[in-house]
Amino acid sequence: MLLFHRIFLSILLFCSIKADIVYETGNLIDFFSGEAPDSDYDNWLSHVSEGIAEDGYNDHGPPWIDIQTNDFGTYRHLEEDSPTLDYWRIIFSHFINHDTLAVDSLLLDSITIFNYELVIFEDTSQNRSYHILREKIDSAFVDLNQIEIPEDDIVGSFKNGWGLYIIQPEATKEQVIIQVPHPSDDFIAPYIAMDLYLELDAFAFMISGVSREKLWTEVGSYSNSKSLSDPSRYQNTVFQEFHETAVNPLLNVEKHSPIVFAIHSFDNETHLERNSVIIAAGSQNPKTNKPIRDISEDHFDIINFTQEFPIAENQFGNNPELHVTDYYEVYYDDEMVYANGNEDQEIVKATELRGPSNGIQMVHLQQYFHEASVYEPWIHIELDEKPALFDNEGISDDFLYNAGMYPTGYQNFSIIRDYYRPFITAVNNYLEHFATYEDLISPDSIEFLMAYNGGGQNLVDLLWEPIDDTNFKSYEIQYDQDSIQSDSPILDLAIYPSLQDMRLNNQIITGFDYNEDWLFRIRGIDYLNNAAPWSNIISNRLPGHSPSDTILFYNDSIILLSYSEEDFDSNSYYIDSLNTWPGNTPTLNLFGNTWKKVAISPFLPDTQTVFHLNAKIDSLSEIQAIGFSDGIRTIRYSLGGTETLNIENWIPVYQGTVAIGEWGSFELPIGDDWVAWYDTLSYINEIQFINDHDDIINEPGSIQFSMIR
Repeated sequence: MLLFHRIFLSILLFCSIKADIVYETGNLIDFFSGEAPDSDYDNWLSHVSEGIAEDGYNDHGPPWIDIQTNDFGTYRHLEEDSPTLDYWRIIFSHFINHDTLAVDSLLLDSITIFNYELVIFEDTSQNRSYHILREKIDSAFVDLNQIEIPEDDIVGSFKNGWGLYIIQPEATKEQVIIQVPHPSDDFIAPYIAMDLYLELDAFAFMISGVSREKLWTEVGSYSNSKSLSDPSRYQNTVFQEFHETAVNPLLNVEKHSPIVFAIHSFDNETHLERNSVIIAAGSQNPKTNKPIRDISEDHFDIINFTQEFPIAENQFGNNPELHVTDYYEVYYDDEMVYANGNEDQEIVKATELRGPSNGIQMVHLQQYFHEASVYEPWIHIELDEKPALFDNEGISDDFLYNAGMYPTGYQNFSIIRDYYRPFITAVNNYLEHFATYEDLISPDSIEFLMAYNGGGQNLVDLLWEPIDDTNFKSYEIQYDQDSIQSDSPILDLAIYPSLQDMRLNNQIITGFDYNEDWLFRIRGIDYLNNAAPWSNIISNRLPGHSPSDTILFYNDSIILLSYSEEDFDSNSYYIDSLNTWPGNTPTLNLFGNTWKKVAISPFLPDTQTVFHLNAKIDSLSEIQAIGFSDGIRTIRYSLGGTETLNIENWIPVYQGTVAIGEWGSFELPIGDDWVAWYDTLSYINEIQFINDHDDIINEPGSIQFSMIR
């Protein structure tokens, strides 16, 4: 069947059959949700196919907005192997390449089934030309909405409900796509999304043509996860075909491409005390980067391109001014701040409405990007349908949504659109700055680099101090044996994708014989081809020493014993294979009033011997330390804790040197310290791990230890 269509298309093109393209002029906003007298039909949003699976499950807004019914429009469900999806992929391929004749010919060939037409829309208010794929309405469907108010009646809906697709061939931001998967349930989302599309002069706008409750599995009670008409949850949709066809050509074309904004909205009755704009890269991805968050000190992100008080005093009646920290929430790890030039102010960390972890469009796009890349391709936006400011000021739904204005359209959403205008402006400011900012600054040189032979014969563990660059691309590790030259081999993100994580401070590299001497140096590069100076060259072997040895590695076979009478919470420890360090190396976690010891093969240090470990203190106990013993004599190093220690019994110089929640690197000169304490050297055969907390009122903290080398 597909081959027939292709042959038929070739015949049409060869014979130069006159296209049936529709040409219209006017204002795109009016066609989308208003009155467009020069269009075949207008107020596209009002014609979306409706459905209710369970009354009250989703909030569709005040009753004068658009009462949902099961009898308005239909939805044509497609299966995985449907040739219709293949055919739409061909249509969309021609569509995004502006081949209007081919698109029109394909639509003519399928007009009785698809009922779609190609429109060349000249927006005279913006002086822009848009190409639109829209479904014709079927006037047999009538939506009476409020029975007693004939002015809100809508004539005409869709038989297929596959959505509306718009491109701007001359878009200035050709890498940007705006998506609206839930036009009925997220009832303010289409209006803000269209404002965003027009403000950005973005390439593509796509919106589903059906309510997500229209079709579902009908197994058990309804939930949104069971929807078959929700394109963000069901794979086999025309919506997904357009997403893939539009996104794929943008991959790796530019350094920050594509950028997809998925626009949603939420009701504050079921999501209390949320700020107005919630931004995330999906609930599974806390390593949020630009445009959501710039993890560099430059703070070039959407939030920091927002004015500090996005809502002015008395802008909506008698409201107080609203600070940016009360306007946004963001899902992130570590920290995020708004920097106003005088102080850093923390942005609320989102705990819900972060997007589904298995969203169809998100999963497709993110597979092409590492989660720690400095550029984020997928931006999930949630907008409060009635921000707290309006509730606090006693502003009614009637006033907010202009009750009494029919039929429902843009005129009902003028206030809420004004409220979200600062967000739209900030997105545009971010993208304009990115396009025009001339980044000529190289990343800083890495001052600290160390190399250790790892736990296996062919592993080397490199550790360094991370650097900071707003357009960071990758760390580059150059290596060789006798000497490093300009053409010596380089390891970068192509070999180890994790090297594009700017905050990374270690990497285990493979294929380096344990018994050989290797030389290493490292630098950072950014996407503007700015390269930092190389670091100093270091070796995996200390001068005059054999390769570094791992003297303790944590695994299930390790035997940890209680230390005398100090081990009150004897079971408050575990070997952690999830929170590993360095790389995938398991760690030891103590989280109670716990003292543990482990026997090691007797090891005789010399005065130059240094023990190295990493430790992370998640929260403070009274004493958090590590000790080394020959069975009679002991040296203990305090790494953290609240107690002031006696220097006759402890070495406290490292205590408090590392921030809570961060891995710290500790170099312990055990040989030199042992001679200083005991005037001699002896065999060390025991290591002690301490999380002491005798305070019975407060809970103990916790500490993690890496392998010891």
